[in-house]
Amino acid sequence: MISKTNGQAALSFVLVMGAIGLIIALLLSAYAVSFISGAYGYQSAQTAGALAESGVYDALIQLARNKDMAGTYTLPASQGTVSVSVTSHTPDTDKTTIVSSATVRGLERRIQTIVSVNQQTGLISLVSWIVQ
Repeated sequence: MISKTNGQAALSFVLVMGAIGLIIALLLSAYAVSFISGAYGYQSAQTAGALAESGVYDALIQLARNKDMAGTYTLPASQGTVSVSVTSHTPDTDKTTIVSSATVRGLERRIQTIVSVNQQTGLISLVSWIVQ
């Protein structure tokens, strides 16, 4: 004959084990979501960096074609936005500052480049390249 206390103990044991199993499953799913979103964040940051770099290279090409080039423009990008700003004669008269910023899924990368432009030959020399 089974007593009532044995049934109550078994029911309590099953409920406690079920709660522990549910907690473990929730923790594992939260860990998996965190891992996946971290991977997407890393990928977005890498893509934004590559897009910002492409903005600098585009400005260098524009500067090679027109050594007096200055202004702000945007580049079309399928995965984000790229904004490029070219300022002539800063910080010195023979220098040009290029700032390229790219945003992918809310993550922004910025590259500030200073180049020296020879006004006679149009030769472009890199002075500094700062990734922000």
